[in-house]
Amino acid sequence: MAAYPNSPMFNYFSVGEDVNASIAFAEKFPDYASPALNSITYGYGRGEDVAADYAKAMESGQKSIALHDGPNIYDTMAEIEFELGNYQNALDNQLKAVDFAQGGGSPYWVGAQKYWHYKNKEEIVSTLIEMQNKLQVAITQGDQETALSLMDANNPMYTGDSNLEGFYKFEAAKMTDGDNVKWNALELYDFHSQFSPDMSTAVLSFYAKGGYSVDGGEEVAYRTRASSVWTRTNEGWKVIHGNWAPQRGMMGIPVVD
Repeated sequence: MAAYPNSPMFNYFSVGEDVNASIAFAEKFPDYASPALNSITYGYGRGEDVAADYAKAMESGQKSIALHDGPNIYDTMAEIEFELGNYQNALDNQLKAVDFAQGGGSPYWVGAQKYWHYKNKEEIVSTLIEMQNKLQVAITQGDQETALSLMDANNPMYTGDSNLEGFYKFEAAKMTDGDNVKWNALELYDFHSQFSPDMSTAVLSFYAKGGYSVDGGEEVAYRTRASSVWTRTNEGWKVIHGNWAPQRGMMGIPVVD
């Protein structure tokens, strides 16, 4: 670098990951500073090597765009916005990065999906709860078509019932095995949700109460606690696992002979 003190390329090679070195480079070579400004955006956005400063982070991002309007800086700004909980801003920036891939197949689409799901998390939770209720109604009523529509044909559901028998692969054809059980009431309540960091997997935990009778006998009070795992597919959310257990001192479903 000593031999080429005025060369932007050779000077940039010495910058590395140090944010202060990127700041010095941008001051010395302002017309060639777009990649350095991308690093500076990260630095101010995350407080790396410099004090965190949101305004300076966004200002650096805009300066980088003015020099080179490409997808990487929008992706960087989206990451910073996301880490600060600004999900709409994150999505807006990420979609700008996606738009550079006019033929489709943008590597930035994964981030856009993630930010959209974070932004709409409450709506997604409501949808999953609705789907869980729909699934249980379908199973108790023997509605194979509806039950299968909520499952992934390429990733079958494994479940454990509240009779505490072993886990098994769910098969719609066997839904009629419990035809001697008549449900008088069933309610799912007190839902709690968790998501994987990329919002591609969801876990619901909840309770259930109701009553059923077997072969026309006396009603059995049903009380269980349960959880289910849902995965996001190209066809929407699909259930891949369920686990049920009776609440303390209460009954689950009967053992099927």
